[in-house]
Amino acid sequence: MENLQATKLTLGDLIVIFALIGIGLNLLMGRTQASPAQVIITSTDRQITRIDITEERIIEVEGKLGKSVIEVADGKVRFVNSPCPHHLCMKRGWIDMPGDWIACVPNGILVRISGESGFDAVTP
Repeated sequence: MENLQATKLTLGDLIVIFALIGIGLNLLMGRTQASPAQVIITSTDRQITRIDITEERIIEVEGKLGKSVIEVADGKVRFVNSPCPHHLCMKRGWIDMPGDWIACVPNGILVRISGESGFDAVTP
């Protein structure tokens, strides 16, 4: 059996170790301090507004059929009212994840949250 000796860390080793720790902390802090997602509202292919999802607002948007009312609150967004016949956009409820969207197709309004969902696929 070989006799293993403990090796001493040199100044260069310590510099490399602390540099790696610093880089890791910097990357970690950068991820946690990312800017909030944004709510993007478009009507018939033109952007109406873009706001941070953390802003609490009621937004009225004119569409093909009339005015839709969209609420942004508590980091979520939803259709409150719309002139469409079946109100599927309102029934969708709140959305809050990047990549989520709600559309009022008859009124030509799309509400989406910027970013990607983080899911590659959904399986049953």
